[in-house]
Amino acid sequence: MYKKLACIFFLCFFVALDSHIIFIHIPKCAGTSMNSMLRKQFPQKNLILQERYIESLIYGGVENEYSDVMDTLLKKYPINPKYELVSGHFPVWYLKRNHMHYSTAFKFTVLRDPIERVLSNHRHLKQQVHLTRSSSPLGVKPNLMCKMLASDYSAEGEDLLRQAIETLNELDAVLFVDNLQESVPSLFKTLGLPFVKVEHANKSIPMYINPKHLEIIAKNNELDIRLYKYAVEHFKPERI
Repeated sequence: MYKKLACIFFLCFFVALDSHIIFIHIPKCAGTSMNSMLRKQFPQKNLILQERYIESLIYGGVENEYSDVMDTLLKKYPINPKYELVSGHFPVWYLKRNHMHYSTAFKFTVLRDPIERVLSNHRHLKQQVHLTRSSSPLGVKPNLMCKMLASDYSAEGEDLLRQAIETLNELDAVLFVDNLQESVPSLFKTLGLPFVKVEHANKSIPMYINPKHLEIIAKNNELDIRLYKYAVEHFKPERI
């Protein structure tokens, strides 16, 4: 009980000390809804959101080496230290190098079942003119949740998973798409922000997926599946 009270006190004290908030928006993890709720709380000059060019690089709609992506992001999108809110498809390795308040800001992300995320990503890519169309969900870049959360853009395999788990343990809150309705009020209360009703900005359109494709997707995204399993086991709504 005392430990829980101490944790709550620390979070309140933390938010009061540092007003910087970072939302790590992993593609197709309810980020549009979260961004919509967050941006209502901040003047436009005090926030930065992802742009279409960043989406193209991170989503996998265009083929770029990650080293080139990093160089492009660092040069073209420097983060003003005065920004109270940074929200977008910015991977952790980029934020650690380019956000001077990263270590002290309140950081959180939203995770989604990896298979559902890939299928949703596939639907999105097929609808976007500015991104290269993918004829199959197998064309979606694998293990994107791990890639977004890793502290080194070149990490692969077990090292990639290890870095992603380390990042989760460094975050102040980890939410899940499946229970967003229940966890968002607690998150906003912790941040000292007035609660805004959770709205689902994007509606998923049912589509047939070849069962063999589902098996391949699961195999290709093994690291994300293991990451998600770890998160579900270690991060409960009451931890926010």
